[in-house]
Amino acid sequence: LKDHPGLLCWYVYDEPSGERFAEADARYRLARELDPNHPALINYLPDKLTGHTGDIYSTDVYPIPHSNPMSAISAVRSMRADAPPTHPVWMWLQGTGYAYWMDREPTPRELSCMVYGSLIEGARGIYYFAQIPRTKECFDEMRAMCVEVDELSPFLYSLEEAPEVTADSPSILVRAYRHQGVTRVVAVNAGHEPVRPRIDIGGVGRRLRVVFEGREVTADGNGWSDDFAGYERHVYEIVKE
Repeated sequence: LKDHPGLLCWYVYDEPSGERFAEADARYRLARELDPNHPALINYLPDKLTGHTGDIYSTDVYPIPHSNPMSAISAVRSMRADAPPTHPVWMWLQGTGYAYWMDREPTPRELSCMVYGSLIEGARGIYYFAQIPRTKECFDEMRAMCVEVDELSPFLYSLEEAPEVTADSPSILVRAYRHQGVTRVVAVNAGHEPVRPRIDIGGVGRRLRVVFEGREVTADGNGWSDDFAGYERHVYEIVKE
């Protein structure tokens, strides 16, 4: 299959531990020997977020309902801090519940918070585990995430330098991206309480389009304020005057 146009990479081992680390490493080396033109990856348990063998850093964290979305987002942060610049970070996220004693699936906003938080912290591949969502609301949100991430991909992968951006609320994760001269600011509330942060970025102009929402916000000086419900995300695009 190594010449098949649909092949993205070789996924050679899932969640090795103990003596199985050596087997996983051997599988990785064999995959690269047989096909040097495609990356190969090992997906690790969340107790090993550093020193990944393979061309892609990858782990899985399924926190709901025992924890919160930051459990997954923090794992991405740790992997990105350790991974070489040439190695992308991919993240297995919890798509549903009812597996491994999870007595509920994520709410739509918990699901989207994990996606957006992972992207902001540096993940460039998102996949889901544990069947498909059982509720229509969660399934619709997962489908919306696919559409939104596809729309954001040119910004996420852009090599253009983006301005620094800050938020005055500790629960807000935020990052700016620039593609073909257009600046977008991606932000998510990683907490369950609603907040109204001020987001600051240099040279913002007066107007920002809120992508995917059909509304605008007005900047005051170098920043603006907006309402975030618990785990809610917003994407802003600076409107050129």
